[in-house]
Amino acid sequence: MNNIDADLNNQNSENENKVEEVVENLLIKQTIDNKIVEAKTIALNAKHNEAIVVLLDTLNMFLENAEKENLEIQIKANILLMLGNQYFMTEEFDYAEKYFNQVISLNEIDSSLKEIGRSYHSIGNIYALQKLWSKALENYELSIDKNEEANHLLGLGGTFHNIRIILSQTINIKKRLKYYKKRLKFYEKEGKNKLFGYFYHELALLYNDYGKKKNELEFLEKALASKLEHKIEYELANTYYFLAGFHDDNDDEDKAFEYYISALELMLKHSEFEYAGTTVQYLELSLDECTDNEQKQKAINLLKIVEEQNIFEEKRKIFDGIEIGEYNAE
Repeated sequence: MNNIDADLNNQNSENENKVEEVVENLLIKQTIDNKIVEAKTIALNAKHNEAIVVLLDTLNMFLENAEKENLEIQIKANILLMLGNQYFMTEEFDYAEKYFNQVISLNEIDSSLKEIGRSYHSIGNIYALQKLWSKALENYELSIDKNEEANHLLGLGGTFHNIRIILSQTINIKKRLKYYKKRLKFYEKEGKNKLFGYFYHELALLYNDYGKKKNELEFLEKALASKLEHKIEYELANTYYFLAGFHDDNDDEDKAFEYYISALELMLKHSEFEYAGTTVQYLELSLDECTDNEQKQKAINLLKIVEEQNIFEEKRKIFDGIEIGEYNAE
């Protein structure tokens, strides 16, 4: 009987220890999560050096407890990416690149981490700001490749935008066309269909620069079809916007009005306001001329939301055309 009691006591003690371990694990993880939120809040107020102090403390806490508490590697990736972003915003580029590279090194442990592609993008920004164009382009391409492999496509529009800026500053239109066609051919060969819409969109903008309207419309429509097919909704607004502009330039006001409505709907849904000013202005000026009552009412409803939400807040930081804000695609 005493043996049975002893066994039960031991079992109860083991269970209690396991419960204590679980509770301790949850408390540590919660503390780290809270500190990450604290750092984000501080960073949003542009107090980047203060955010760095909090993040370094958070990283140390993670490293001290990672093995025994079985903390997810994704937490470490997030902390390192945030550190890189904050050093980037203080223009301490050596430190920023150091932490971005630490994120990239986690590829050996978990190649699906979305922070890896984002880190390549941010390293590209570092080189772009230093006008080291070839290194910037290399890292932007790696960002695209890595995000495609891990199926993290949200935010790639910014990477393609930065590539466009770099190419426009370094080579002529013919060579830019050749670049995009070569890259598109590579992705077609690899069967990476989800990227086609991005390349079609970029080719359309190049044909616009070239003055080739027929080709511009062809590739804008291809971009729209591809993004719709692959349900890349968060990158549709810019294609709708440029389609609207194309039809406006070619005096097809009904089509332009319809596309501007589609663009604004998605801008509001995904909080992407890069072209919102022009879109809202067009819809406001065109309301009286719209003969389609259904489309007109849609526009009125959207414009009311715009007014209520005061959306014309600066969302990005731009330097020489390169988007340098934190890569913050969730």
